Amino acid sequence: LSSHISTGTGEPDSVIANKRRACVLERTLSVMSAISLRNKQVVSNMFSEGYFAAFMEVMHSHLHNPSIARQCCMLIRNCAVQEKAYQVCHGVSEILLNETTS
Repeated sequence: LSSHISTGTGEPDSVIANKRRACVLERTLSVMSAISLRNKQVVSNMFSEGYFAAFMEVMHSHLHNPSIARQCCMLIRNCAVQEKAYQVCHGVSEILLNETTS
């Protein structure tokens, strides 16, 4: 019994471990969200590596935890905005390059 009950809180170790994992996940998503707001190269790498399916999976599997779901939404939103800006910048650059070389 003592191996299943954490000292001090009375909660089972598995519950405490799940809370810690959720806290780490939320903080990790928060950091990734902040990075995605400023670093277009990181966002481009996330798109090319297919991370968005994983972000959606994490969000759907943690709908019971609004903090994690919110961080996923913010991360996806920031990346979508950055990727759109990236595509527009490169698309415009390619159009201008093609027009000036023609």
